[in-house]
Amino acid sequence: MAGSLVSCFLTPSTAVPFTYPPELGDQIRAWMPDFIMDVPNFRSEDKETILTHLYRLCDQRFSLAEKLLHRDQPDFLMLVDMGVDRIHHAFWKPMDPRHPQHQPGSPWAAAIHDYYVHVDQRVGQLLAACDPDTAVLVVSDHGAQPLMGGICINEWLIRQGYLTLAEPLDPLQAQPLDQVAVDWTRTQAWGAGGYYARIFLNVQGREPQGTVAMADYEGLRNRLAEQLQQLTDPWGNPLPVKVFKPQDIYQRVRGRAPDLIVYFDDLAWRSVGSVGLGSLHTVDNDTGPDDANHAPFGLMIFHDPQAPRGGQVLAGAQIYDILPTLLGRYGIAAPADLRGQVLDL
Repeated sequence: MAGSLVSCFLTPSTAVPFTYPPELGDQIRAWMPDFIMDVPNFRSEDKETILTHLYRLCDQRFSLAEKLLHRDQPDFLMLVDMGVDRIHHAFWKPMDPRHPQHQPGSPWAAAIHDYYVHVDQRVGQLLAACDPDTAVLVVSDHGAQPLMGGICINEWLIRQGYLTLAEPLDPLQAQPLDQVAVDWTRTQAWGAGGYYARIFLNVQGREPQGTVAMADYEGLRNRLAEQLQQLTDPWGNPLPVKVFKPQDIYQRVRGRAPDLIVYFDDLAWRSVGSVGLGSLHTVDNDTGPDDANHAPFGLMIFHDPQAPRGGQVLAGAQIYDILPTLLGRYGIAAPADLRGQVLDL
């Protein structure tokens, strides 16, 4: 057998196949009949229930890892705890005085701290079940920060004349763009919400009712990028905006990639895709209550009992370096086209 795999939070539920081999799912359901794939409704005001599910998700993941460690004795074991992401979204306001909607005196002020303590304890319990020569790698793919607000990207595109709706909207009734009528014959671009904005051009021959000729495509992209960089915050101060073309930042662009990717103040402001808000700025996330947004930099902690030297702080490392470094640690040849470098540990 090539190993075992338990799928991630994108899995709808345990009612569908979620493991390899498939029979592992039956074993997990026998061990943990209430096994969950994610924290349900973590963008809500039901903080007590969110916290209960956070700890359940964490304990299930670590307990399952311990069971598989004892059962299979794997050479390599990896687990993902989604709780350290979800708890930021749900409990940052009461923790951080920098947050524009900080909640001083909240009973949830220590929720994030206490959860990290719990995760640390579970890591320690898992390592106690490992051999003393086990190398340990802790990695996050992004950081977190207080959500300062949202930029209503489609409202901006409407005001700039790039997006046209087929009929007027109630300015106090926010609606997702895919639930309103768009006049595609008079639309050049539309955007999607999320941690950053994704802008798509209505290109002739690519979209069903495309209006942008390929001869005008690059000029329109450049003009949009220039205008987006003139955005301000609600008080008229310049807002740091970074606009990327996927072809410039990815080795290969596949699938239905956006034509522009936009970071508002290094993700301190998120993109809000709804229309009908009546403003270019909002203090809330249109997909539910949200306290935090992602931050560009994560972390890496690597403990190797065989390392020839003690602790050090690495500078200039990037997430692409993690895999080649891990492969190099075990003398496994990396694919020739693998991005990243082996870190000097």
